[in-house]
Order: sequence, then structure tokens, then C-alpha cells
Amino acid sequence: MIWRKWTVFSLIYEKIKAIHFVIGNMTIRTKTWLFVLIVVVILTASLISVVRLIVLTGFDKVEHNLTLANVRRSGGLLNRSLEELSSAAGDYSSWDSTYEFVKNANRAYQEENFISTSFANINVNCMLFYDTAMELRSQACFFNPEEKTPQFAPATLLKAIRSIDGFLNLSESSSGRTGFIDVDGQLVMAVARPILHNDQSGPSRGTLVFCSFVDSRSIKRLSHWAGFPLALKKLNGNDLDHSVQEQFLAGADYALHVADDTTIDGYALIKELSGRTTYVLSSSHVRSIHSQGLKTIVVGIVWLICIVVLISAVALFGIEAVVLARLRWLRNSIDVIKRSRDSRQLVPVTGRDEVSSLAIDINLMLQAIQAAQKRADESEERYKTLFDEMLNAFVLYELVYDDSSQPCDCLFVEINPAFERVTGLMRNEVIGRTLKEVMPEIEPHWLERYARVVADGQPVHFEDYCGPLDRYLEVMAFKAGGGNRFGLTFTDITERIRTEQERAEAREHLAQLRQMEAVGHLAGGVAHDFNNQLTAILGFADLIREELHYDPEISQFAQNIIDGSRRTADLTAQLLAFAQKGKYFSNPIDIQVMIREVIHLLEREMDKRITVCLQFEADSAIVIGDPAQIRNVIMNIAMNARDAMPEGGEMRLTTQTVSLDEIFSRHHHLQLPSGSYLCIRVSDTGCGMDQETMKRIFDPFFTQKPFGMGKGMGLASAFGTIKNHGGAILVASEPAQGSTFSVYLPAVP
Repeated sequence: MIWRKWTVFSLIYEKIKAIHFVIGNMTIRTKTWLFVLIVVVILTASLISVVRLIVLTGFDKVEHNLTLANVRRSGGLLNRSLEELSSAAGDYSSWDSTYEFVKNANRAYQEENFISTSFANINVNCMLFYDTAMELRSQACFFNPEEKTPQFAPATLLKAIRSIDGFLNLSESSSGRTGFIDVDGQLVMAVARPILHNDQSGPSRGTLVFCSFVDSRSIKRLSHWAGFPLALKKLNGNDLDHSVQEQFLAGADYALHVADDTTIDGYALIKELSGRTTYVLSSSHVRSIHSQGLKTIVVGIVWLICIVVLISAVALFGIEAVVLARLRWLRNSIDVIKRSRDSRQLVPVTGRDEVSSLAIDINLMLQAIQAAQKRADESEERYKTLFDEMLNAFVLYELVYDDSSQPCDCLFVEINPAFERVTGLMRNEVIGRTLKEVMPEIEPHWLERYARVVADGQPVHFEDYCGPLDRYLEVMAFKAGGGNRFGLTFTDITERIRTEQERAEAREHLAQLRQMEAVGHLAGGVAHDFNNQLTAILGFADLIREELHYDPEISQFAQNIIDGSRRTADLTAQLLAFAQKGKYFSNPIDIQVMIREVIHLLEREMDKRITVCLQFEADSAIVIGDPAQIRNVIMNIAMNARDAMPEGGEMRLTTQTVSLDEIFSRHHHLQLPSGSYLCIRVSDTGCGMDQETMKRIFDPFFTQKPFGMGKGMGLASAFGTIKNHGGAILVASEPAQGSTFSVYLPAVP
């Protein structure tokens, strides 16, 4: 389907190109004749449309008003029939004989009045006599003039009459009720009158109801009176046009519908006593006024065409004589200059008309072009020299928009040699291509800045990191001209930015080391004082236990003192380890064996949902150090990894032999000599840490565990122990991404 549409568009485009080519090769005379012809055709068509619209609209408006008057008259004829029926009912209801008939139901009244000829004379089909209790006392119906004996009224008619509120319950002073009733798809005119004496006195003996069915004979009689055909139709019937139904639903009592150029139909709404609207009285009218309007328009159009053609012919001959001849002279003069190939030659000027003024302007233009060309050549040479020699990189872009008029890309228009030096992108690689084609990974905020520059026209100056180039750039962006183009000048400031970042990191690391050193000195002093006091407390508690061993309660108190003192001694040992002042034994340690021992101890209390993976890749896992302290380091780090996975996860412990150099130490701000190290890496898939937490994890007594779950000395003592062994600890973590602790210890050759 898309291919077919594209084929159609291609054909249309080719046709337009062909027409444009043909017109372009025409002479001015031919174009003038063609233009006048097109103007004549358009003007004639426009005038015809205007005349048709104005004249025919006027005729149609007259026809509409006349038809609407006839429709109202047809509705009035139907109402007149209803009034005649009401008048007849009034005559019968105010007879003394009718008054007595309701009381006695005498047969003489029936024989005199219940005959078909009487009914036909007053156009009545049914007479219904109700007493004051609204009970039917007598009835007589003739549905055909040939009938000799009266018939009974249909039950549906009686039911419909009773369903009308207040129709049978009439007071003595009431003038009666008149209207229409729908009985089984048959429209009935119904009149109710109170039965009174001849002098209109009461009391009322009941109600007399006259019914006349609106059948074909009635409609035919109404059509004869109206002078045009009438018909009875249902409002919701299929033979009623939808537009007519919409007019009535909008509240109109009358509606018109143009069937065709020869007929217009009118409709009058018939409202029933029940409040419903089921029927309309339709009428058909010949559109004689519309036909007369069409004939008038045709005559007017013929005269109009003749006048336009005459005026056009006069105009063409005038243009030929006054304008085209002079233009041919001007063209011939320009051809002479062209054949001579002398740029200093000018067009000869004759006369003082507009063509002569045009010749003067052409001469001035030729002189201005010569001067401007000279200045342009000089300016282009200066611009090219400046453009090629400037140190800052320059690029000229053109903003590209998508189908919804939103900026989506920008096109490379021009670059200078400095751009090639800074970016490494050559001219033939970028010119004519878009930014996203050259750098698919470019960050969206670059394009957003450029779009604001084009929209606001305000230059911006900023520094930012460009991912595809892996460089920090200082950029000045500005709008170039009045279109969608903008220019950039930028310099590479990567070295300066990274030097500043390294200095900031070094300052922060140095401050942290100084803080740790100060805390370490304080912790070491406190720990020594604690040990001195604990030695005395342990000695006296041991003496109390030995001397009073016969008293179990006092012995237990002494034992509690000893146990608490030893736990305090463990805490001071951790403080001394953090302060790097603890006792230190130098023994060969097989780290991989120690890791297995630690995991064996932890597995007893570890959540079964935590999986432990051991990955030993080191050629030699032997280091020199204090086994107890190194075991505590591994234990503390592994316990932290376990506690970081309350919902389960994976703990991975690996060993590797790595070679560290000065670059690695400087990058991570470590004070490690170059050489071979054993890397012990503990990774978990737990909750991870943010940057603020990572800055404090080695501080003494810092913990994020619930109260009572940790003292905050595990990682602090591990940091001091590893540093005391000539190593270092590095941490990598992201929130919800787990953590990785890397411990580096000097490897044994």
C-alpha cells in the first residue's frame, strides 16, 4: 500500500516538473497570453460561482418561505378538520335528547342518529357516550359509508381514550378537549364534550366523544383543499429523511427537505393528546421558483462570459503593444552585452518609461556586482586565513527537526582544521552528516542546549564532558544568522579538569588519612590506659575469686568481672589494631587455608539462602603476618558481607596474585611500593553503600547496624591491621548493587 502511494506521488511530482519545464521554456508573450487565459478562466468561474450563489440563494430563500407557508397551511387544514369535528360534537352534546339518552338510552335516539349517513355528513367514525362515572353507556361506529348497522369501537381505541389524563372527566364549564390519538398505527382525531342541556346548563350527565380516523379519504380531501398532494407519515419511519427527523428533534414544528432539483417536501408535526409525537403531515411541492432561478443564471453567465472575453482581448493587445515590445528591446540589448563578453559594457537607455528605468537599474546592478565581487574575493581570503589559523576548534551546525517540529539532530555544515586536531574527526567524515550519525552515543543534553540557543538567540558558555570523544570541552555556542544554524567554538580542557579532580581527590584522601591518624593516636592512648586499668581489675578479681572460692555468689561476681574485663580487653585490642600499636607476630600464613577456616566457622550461623563461592586463582597464597589479626580481618569483612544480605544472595571470596605499580598506587591514593601482592577480594550481592557511607566505614565505632548488633570496630581494626602489615584495603560499592572489599598484602616471593 505504501509503495503504491509513493508511486502515485512520484508520478504527480514528475508531471509537475514537466509542466514547470514547459512553462520555463515559453516566451514572455506566450506566458502573458497563458496568464491572461488562466485569469479569465478563474475570474469567469469565480463570477459564475458568486452569481449562482447570490441569485440562486435568493430564489431558494423565496421558495423556502413559500413552501413553509404552504406547510403551515396544510397543518392548519388538519386543525380546521379537528375544529369542525369539535363543533359537531358541541352541537350533539348540548341537545336535551342527548342529555336524556345518556340517562334512559331510548331507542328512538339511536334510530334517528346512529345511521351511517349522519356520521358521513359530519365526518365522524365513532360516537362514544360516557356517564359521570366515566363508564361507557353507549357507542356507535361506522367505518364505511356503505355500512347499515353501527359497529363497536375497537378496544384499543377505548383503552387509548381512557389513558388520556382528564379527557373524560370534564366539568360543566369546560369547553371540552380536542386532539389526536395514535390507535394501533392509525391516527385518530378525538373530541370530548360535556353532555348538557340545550341552554348549556347542568349538571353534566357525562362526556360525549367524537372520533374521526385520519385515513386515505381524509388525506385526499385535505389534498384537494390544499391544492397539492399530502400524506401522513410516521416520525420515526424509514420513509422519512434523517435530516427531517433531526429538525423535529431540535424542537421545530415544521421542516423542509429538498428531494431533488424539481421537488421540495414539507412536513408539519402532529402533536397527540398523550404528549407524544408519532406522525407528521407531509406535502410535496414543485420547485418552479428554483427552475426559474437556474434559467436566469444561465442567461447571466452567457452575458458575463462575453464581456470577460471582450475585456481580455483588449487587455492582451494593449499589453502586447505597450509592454512586450519594449521588453523584447531590453532583451536584445542584454543579448548584445552577453555576446560581446565585455563586463564594462552597459545597456543603452532610450525613453523615460519603466523599461528605461529598468535598463538604468540593470546598469547600476552590473556596476555594483563588479564592486561587490571584488570586495567578496578580498573578504573570503581574509576569512579563510582566520578560519584555518584559529587555535580554537570551530563547527557550524544546522538544527534538524522531526515531523512534530521538535529538534532531533543537527547537521555538520563546516569545520576548521582545529576541529580535526581536537576531535580526530576528518572533514570528509563529518560534513553533510548529522551529529548522531558521527557520534551515536552523544548525550541528549548537548542537543537540548543547542536547541535553546537557536530558539532564544542567546549565546551560552559552558564546560562539559563529551562521552564519545572522552574529553572535557569548554564550549561557546551562538546562533549564526536568522535560520536554524548555530556555531560552536571549543577547546580541549581534559587535562586541566582531570588534574583538578586528582588534586581534589588527593586532598580529600590526605584529610581522611590525617583524621584516621589523629583518631588512631587517640585510640591508642586510650587503649593503653584501658589495658593498665584492666590489668589491675583482672588481678584483683582473680584474687577475690581465689580467696573467697568457698562463697559461690561472690565467686560468680568475681568471674563476671573477669569476663567483662576480658571483653573490654578484646575491644582495646581492636583499638590498638586500628592505631597500629598492637602486638604483631610475623609468621607465614596460607591465606586460602585461613579463608576456608573462616567460612567453616561462619556457615554455622549463616542464612541458608546465602551461597558462598570460593575462587582461588593465586599461584601462591602465602603472606607474612600475625595469623590471629589476619583471621580477624577476613572474619570481619565476611561477617559484614553476610549481614548485608538479609534476604539471601551470593558471597564470593577470591584470591589473586597481582603486580601493583606507581600508577595504580597514585590513582587510588595508596602508599604502597611497587611489587607483587596477594589480592583477597570479598564480594556480596547485598544492599550496597552510598558514597557518604563509604567515606566513614573505617571510622572507629561507626556502624549502620541496629543497636547491639555491632560496635563499629570490625572494619576499623581491619584497616589498621592491614596497614600495619604493609598492605591496603579498597572498597567499591553502589546502593542496591552489592559491595566488594579488596585487601592487598605483600606476597612472599
